[in-house]
Amino acid sequence: LTPASGSAMLVNNLIWNSTPAFDLSGYSFGTLTVHVSYSDIQGGIANANLGAGAVLTAGPGNFDSNPLFVSTGTSNFHILAGSPCIDAGDSSSVPAEISQDLAGNSRFVDDPDTSDKGNPGDPPRPVVDMGAYEYQPVAAERLYAKSDAAPGGDGASWATAYQYLQDALT
Repeated sequence: LTPASGSAMLVNNLIWNSTPAFDLSGYSFGTLTVHVSYSDIQGGIANANLGAGAVLTAGPGNFDSNPLFVSTGTSNFHILAGSPCIDAGDSSSVPAEISQDLAGNSRFVDDPDTSDKGNPGDPPRPVVDMGAYEYQPVAAERLYAKSDAAPGGDGASWATAYQYLQDALT
């Protein structure tokens, strides 16, 4: 974008702890156009300073809800389980060559505990999360216990099952 004119498309963003969320003031030459979709915007799309000639448009998938960052105080902007940003982005907007998030983890990870709210794209892929970091769900560990098991099992299979349920839970 230049002071004379320009356009930008923002997709899959977390715009949080920034007031205003969008500062498009000071551009009095030409037209400055910004389109925002599939983004979590604190204060919503109305949280903006628009100058003369500035146009801010909202596409689908935007909302205003705490993204549940791990810790803003330590700049850990990964999102926690239960974040509204999980599986809420637009997978079709992520270039095909992008397969990892900012931390080097897989960019397209489905969280089985979260309903897809975003756009899977065409052809469909797991719905990408909003933000720079993809939530990485932790699979539940399956442990085995049976009353007639031999003592000293590790619970990894029926053959090595724990003898007592409380051993599996500790």
